[in-house]
Amino acid sequence: MVAIDDGGGRVKIIILKLDSEKKEWAGGTRTGLSYVEMYEKILSENAIPFQTVRFGQEDFWEQALSATHFIARFKGYEPDLSIGHSILPPLEAAGVKCLPEYDGFRFCGDKLRIAAFYAANDIDAPRTDAVFSMEDVERWKAERGFFPVVGKLRHGASSINVEMIHDAAQLDRIAERLFTARMVDGRMDPGVTQILEDALLRRPAVPNTGLLLQEFAPGNDGDHRVTTIGDRAFYFKRSNRPGDFRASGSGIFDYDPDKADKELIAKSFEISKRFGFSMMAYDYLTQPRPMLVEMNYAAVGAAIAGAPGYFTPEGKFVSHDNRPPQWYQLVDFLELPDLKTP
Repeated sequence: MVAIDDGGGRVKIIILKLDSEKKEWAGGTRTGLSYVEMYEKILSENAIPFQTVRFGQEDFWEQALSATHFIARFKGYEPDLSIGHSILPPLEAAGVKCLPEYDGFRFCGDKLRIAAFYAANDIDAPRTDAVFSMEDVERWKAERGFFPVVGKLRHGASSINVEMIHDAAQLDRIAERLFTARMVDGRMDPGVTQILEDALLRRPAVPNTGLLLQEFAPGNDGDHRVTTIGDRAFYFKRSNRPGDFRASGSGIFDYDPDKADKELIAKSFEISKRFGFSMMAYDYLTQPRPMLVEMNYAAVGAAIAGAPGYFTPEGKFVSHDNRPPQWYQLVDFLELPDLKTP
């Protein structure tokens, strides 16, 4: 049994169970455990007690506020987002140590918030404008009007709700569908057959939370993923999907540490340290210049575990035995460097 003490002799670990919890996919293969189940496996194998709760249970707040350590894994869509935004701030205000911390979670599934964060903090990223009405679209075309442009909805993961917009007519078509509540999740610019199918099945329209118009960066055959966990950076390059400009969700990874971009790794460490992110995954493009495109604390664990090791802030590469990121997170979160690996 690993000894654990918060200084006062009382430690209580609570893990939140969510309906979104599913076994992970990595490289086109479903893994054996969900992200949260791996936390539970590591704690159990180290004989560290924990309790599980659900947000809707009657004594949720009593249990959660009695914890010293609270663990959750919110996905980038509803209802996880609403639950996370509702419970993490009051728990942290009450002195409960949370994984994830709210500062890292608040960007999850919110491309508008991410774009604002980049702009406000002078982080080099593709230029991104937000439009919320057809009037905004007309102003954007008159003042900017560059094509092709990458259209994104505020919410979406793994390239869902991301569309290359080639001209003004296509932009008008997409914007009009969004602003008149006729756009279905995952189909920004559907064909006639898809439109009829959506109507027949009465698929609900996505809410109008804005359309993001992002500078298209040509010349990239993939992106570079750097995931920081404390003072460790895990790197791999993702190739674009065949015949596509998007790498997210492709499952085509190159883990060769000799090909790692040290400048992107250093930049990732700098951002995580500056803003206090215990874990954050950063997606970069390198053409026509190095740019940070996406960031999300909720990276796929199995994809990170596939890395043969990690880089330190000094640039040293440390080989490891493909242990999961949850192990590194718990080592830092519980301050237990001697945790057994699963």
